[in-house]
Amino acid sequence: MLKKGGGVCGAIFKAAGRELKKACKKIGMVAPGTSVITLGFNLPAKYIIHTVGPVYNLVGGEDTLRKCYVSSVELAKDYNIKTLAFPCISTGHYKYPFSEATKIALATLGELDLDSFEKIYLVCYSTSDYETYSEIMKETPYAEKKKNQ
Repeated sequence: MLKKGGGVCGAIFKAAGRELKKACKKIGMVAPGTSVITLGFNLPAKYIIHTVGPVYNLVGGEDTLRKCYVSSVELAKDYNIKTLAFPCISTGHYKYPFSEATKIALATLGELDLDSFEKIYLVCYSTSDYETYSEIMKETPYAEKKKNQ
């Protein structure tokens, strides 16, 4: 079942308010690699796209992590969402190594058609996370795609 966790997830639940918990309870279980949507409630965002990332070192982890980004982008398109904000999925409680997860996120986003979006934010929790993203962006298809636009 979708529920409040720690880190980014906990912060979203706290800021969105009690109605988010009720909405997530109605949704129930969500398979890893898939995404669902709720209203944003008390957040400035109209919607929250929830995705369940993989636990590190489980079979199919990289593929599941890729599916998180793909299914989130597809769902955003279905709802005509123009701005997305992604934390680095699975790098908290699920222990995916940050650098590895960043490479997967950026490579996956680089392979997708993102032309319908006005902005996509890659949200960093710390200065160290930002530095990791910055370095990896220099060598990924996502960065190359954006340089050529």
